[in-house]
Amino acid sequence: MIKNFEVIITFLSLQSQNKKLFIKILFAEVAQLVEHNLAKVGVAGSNLVFRSKKSPSLG
Repeated sequence: MIKNFEVIITFLSLQSQNKKLFIKILFAEVAQLVEHNLAKVGVAGSNLVFRSKKSPSLG
């Protein structure tokens, strides 16, 4: 909880140009955390490819 507060205070103290960079860094960190956690739970991958088994024909 304190970490979130620190992030907000840091963001508010930055100039407009630096805020864009700060947001990009935050998104990169979140993406890295998500990918790491997906790997931990055994998800096939983080790309949005639909994987399915071929179903038997209905005819």
